[in-house]
Amino acid sequence: MDYLMILLIIFLITTICFNMRINKTNEFMSKKQTDILKGICSVIIIFVHIPNNYSNRIQDIISSFGYICVSIFFMLSAYGLKYSLTNKTDYLNKFLLKRLPSVIIPFLIANIINIIVNKSYNPESFKILGFVYVLLIYYVVFYLIYKFCKNRETADSLMITFVILFSVIGKLTNSLIGWQTEQIGFILGILIFNYYQYLKAFFKNKAILKLIIMIVISLLLGILYIKLKHFLFFGDYLLRIILMISIVSLILLIIRNIIFDNKILEILGTIYYEIYLLQVSNINILEKFDISSSTFIIILIFMTLSGAYIMNKFDEKIINRMNEIIKYI
Repeated sequence: MDYLMILLIIFLITTICFNMRINKTNEFMSKKQTDILKGICSVIIIFVHIPNNYSNRIQDIISSFGYICVSIFFMLSAYGLKYSLTNKTDYLNKFLLKRLPSVIIPFLIANIINIIVNKSYNPESFKILGFVYVLLIYYVVFYLIYKFCKNRETADSLMITFVILFSVIGKLTNSLIGWQTEQIGFILGILIFNYYQYLKAFFKNKAILKLIIMIVISLLLGILYIKLKHFLFFGDYLLRIILMISIVSLILLIIRNIIFDNKILEILGTIYYEIYLLQVSNINILEKFDISSSTFIIILIFMTLSGAYIMNKFDEKIINRMNEIIKYI
């Protein structure tokens, strides 16, 4: 029995549950809630990319939720875009100039770090970061659709149609960009924003009964997916998406009724992108050492979280400086 892994899981669960309490407020999908959700997902993503030589049973179980976490990243990105579009004046003005640097600059810095670590550029190391390329595509398409289509309902329909087509075509053609099922999370983000009031009430009323029903449905779908995931398109795509929607709905129900008032998770949520980027180089560093699986994972988490925090501060300075320059363009 790997006691180090057990202690790590106990520590992570304790951290998540610290200061947890029943939500007696009207809070739902607030910045604090979404940051905490991103923080939890960012740590789970680290487990996903553990090399096979250092994997173990506990890590494998946690990593199976990785695609849910990436779907949530897409969902929260879309939700944030819609929220800002609705609540900020002239949000689309210089949108690409203001939005793209926040994605591209950390990515470039992570590439530079990767080159330094490997003493050469290793494109194979960055295959796991296809999420970044897809996100950039969606930012550009979002801008074009909502900039030139003044009717919001029509724009939403066009955006959702694009996501479906991009995802399905990518699946059918085995696109190298990947993340075909996870991209559907972008649609969820749009729908959650559009039906915010309805969902806020739905997840609050008879919450315990709905929690039991959603857990049972998610478990049944999970078992069905395990049995049918080898079937092309139906199993490894449609059923995978349905399972994702079910689990995400369960998570939304939880955050509607429970407050995770945790500063640590909030901080992780603000640096989730750097966590996602930096783990690649850290994995390359640690693979040079002959250490146990649990030691590898614990050190990787510590290196990635602490390094991401430092990297985020550096990224912020560059991005803020660029935003000041953009004001005069």
